[in-house]
Amino acid sequence: MSDQCRAVTDDGERCSRPAEEDGFCHQHGPEDETVDEAEADADAEAESTADEEDESEGTTMDETDDTQTDGDDEQRERDEDDQSAEAEERPADADARESESDDDGDDKADIVAVRNTVQQDVPALIDRELDGVTSVVRDEDGWMATVEMVERHSVPDTQDILGHYEVSLNGAADIDGYRRIETYRRAEGRPYEG
Repeated sequence: MSDQCRAVTDDGERCSRPAEEDGFCHQHGPEDETVDEAEADADAEAESTADEEDESEGTTMDETDDTQTDGDDEQRERDEDDQSAEAEERPADADARESESDDDGDDKADIVAVRNTVQQDVPALIDRELDGVTSVVRDEDGWMATVEMVERHSVPDTQDILGHYEVSLNGAADIDGYRRIETYRRAEGRPYEG
């Protein structure tokens, strides 16, 4: 004979009455929930809760990754802004040092500064939306950049009118001038110059 009834009461506790030969007291029987079943249900619930916590931690990790990525993008934008501000605040003798270093062939940072200046300043200068910077090349007077600007939006956007502009910059990446070369529909594009 067992010491205690195997049944679980309505409040979820094990019955405290003495058990008979079948393992249940006089009030409970095999059709009632048993301690073994309650433990199995508790184990299953604990596993389910653990799985949900793992999923929520995975989501939190993904959200953290997205937040980290967003933070990296913001940091990159701040760095680009700082580079542009430095280019604008350089003293005149910095231009002389720059032209000396250009002879060494180390002008990659200058190209980036020119591109950043064009992307930031040309839309306000021309009063149009920038579609893209298509080239940046050094010439005898400094730099020449070509850009595409949206002259007029259309629906569908393949019918947008784009303007092709040349923008001249001095050696310090300051804009000297610009001129529109041509306009065309986005769908027609410009002829490939390869």
